Amino acid sequence: GGFSSEKEAIVTLMKEGKVEAVHKSKFARAHAPTDYTRWRTASTEYAVAYESEYEPYILCRRDVVPYDLRFMGYGGDKTSHIYELSRGGHVMVVIPHAFAIHEHHAAGSWSSAQNWTRAWMDWTSFVDDTNEMYTPQSRPPPKGCV
Repeated sequence: GGFSSEKEAIVTLMKEGKVEAVHKSKFARAHAPTDYTRWRTASTEYAVAYESEYEPYILCRRDVVPYDLRFMGYGGDKTSHIYELSRGGHVMVVIPHAFAIHEHHAAGSWSSAQNWTRAWMDWTSFVDDTNEMYTPQSRPPPKGCV
C-alpha cells in the first residue's frame, strides 16, 4: 500500500500499545512538539514551534548548518542542530504521512562512557555561541533557552 495505509497500520499499532512515539516513555520532551496525537489524524502538514531539547528526525537540504562538532559521540547532536536551525529561522513542519521506525536496541558501548558534565558544559557554550551568532534583532532565542 501507499503512505496512508502504512500510516493507518502504525496508528492502529499505537492504539493497541504495540508501538509508541519515539522516546515517549524515556524522554517525551525530545519529541513533544511533534504532537503525535495531532499527527495520528493529520492529513496536511503543520508547523511546530521549537521547544527546549526538541530532537525530531528531520529531512532538510544538504546546505543547512552542519551538526556542531562539540557533540560528537553520544548526546546533544540532534538537540543542538535543531536549536541552531530554529535560531536561524528555519520552520519545523510535520509531514502527516511520513514516519520513521526506531527499533529499540541496547545502548552502545560509547553511550555509557559519555561525560555528562562535559556535555553540559558543551551545551552551555554552544547555546551562548549560537545566541551570539543569531542576534536578538534577527530572531529571539526559543523559550527556555536563554
